[in-house]
Amino acid sequence: MKDFTFKALSLFDADVVASETLDSMLHHSPSVVPQLARSERFALWFKAALTREGLMVRGPRYGEDGCGTIDVPATAGLTLCIISGPDDISSSFSVLVTQIGAASQHVEPIVERILRMAPEVSSLSIA
Repeated sequence: MKDFTFKALSLFDADVVASETLDSMLHHSPSVVPQLARSERFALWFKAALTREGLMVRGPRYGEDGCGTIDVPATAGLTLCIISGPDDISSSFSVLVTQIGAASQHVEPIVERILRMAPEVSSLSIA
């Protein structure tokens, strides 16, 4: 499991308005909709980057907790990428990458390479 924290100012829009789809998906949790709307551009960019690396991905899916998830299925498990960020105060994103079941270990290094090489990403820290 690795936790990546970083800034992605070109993928962050503090004034974004939630799409009707996102708003209707989470109509019972209106307080998380603005946070998810701010992270949606990053989630779609991240999904495209994973796909360009040859990974089959599902998502992003959005939850009532204000996080989005993208998963990379494997034969006997999956790798889950949990995306959170930015809140009203910070413009930092976080991607937690964890394996469930017998998922392949190759996704973490790919995520790290994507984030290290992306000109959109700065101030990367890994825990």
